[in-house]
Amino acid sequence: MLKILLVEDEPDIAELCSTEIKENILNTEVIIATNALEGYRKARMEAYDLIWTDYRMPKILGTDFALALRETSHNHNVPIVIFSGYVEEAKINCQIKDNIHYISKLSGVAAAVTILKGILEQRTKHLLDSKSKGQSNGKDKDDKQQISLESPLVKNFICSTVHIMQLMCNLTEIKQTNIKITTGHEDFSADVICVVNMSTNDISGYFLLAFTKKVFLKVAEHFLGDKHTEITKANSLAAVELSKIIFGHTRFQLNDQEKINLQREDPQLIVGKRISITGHRNNMAIISFNTDIGDFIIGINPIDNLIKE
Repeated sequence: MLKILLVEDEPDIAELCSTEIKENILNTEVIIATNALEGYRKARMEAYDLIWTDYRMPKILGTDFALALRETSHNHNVPIVIFSGYVEEAKINCQIKDNIHYISKLSGVAAAVTILKGILEQRTKHLLDSKSKGQSNGKDKDDKQQISLESPLVKNFICSTVHIMQLMCNLTEIKQTNIKITTGHEDFSADVICVVNMSTNDISGYFLLAFTKKVFLKVAEHFLGDKHTEITKANSLAAVELSKIIFGHTRFQLNDQEKINLQREDPQLIVGKRISITGHRNNMAIISFNTDIGDFIIGINPIDNLIKE
């Protein structure tokens, strides 16, 4: 059975689209989400054959939702259909190019479902014909490579962090409070840290996202929709997913605008009490943020790193 996730904030339109899909595409289950964050929470847990989303929705646009989907484990390459009365605006704002389709609401639901059938048929054929392709992210390291606070890498990670934490965690107040390059002797402590090893054509290193327990539990509650009093294996994955979404947003910006071939490996999650992260080179950017639920940091280091508990 095919499974389609339908994200639409207007109940009448959602019901009309769902009915039209089920009547015209046999053996199809339609799961409805009323906003992008609810849609993401469903998509992070389960694979879909296609995701159909509105563009203009409260708080999170369909294009930002689509970008977040590309960093999920289950739906990183799922066909995405943006069904909207603002297709041209959506095309301009969308940062992903592959496997995304636009259908104007002016064409009507019936016509949109016909296009949908064609997309699903192409996907089925592709899955049958495709072969697994490995991807290598190995790069030679240059220990003399330096990082600048004015570099596109740092600037885009900062902008992406603010943007994603506002959208996905509903943080109304977030501002950068401090930024510095380490000298190799600084330590900072956190209870939840996600490290993403990354590389470009010129450098390799890591991006990290770190929280204290108190702040992380609030972040996870906003992000996942469930309240917890302790860090668990399930809710700690929020740090991994947020890191991947922030990285994905940064990657699309850099690869599109700066032509920097930024790639990543699978994130490494570290959970404990007052874990110390030390950049043993004098070349790590540490950026602190203050929010309405507490402080957190990101770190960017394009050289080797040392993690100690």
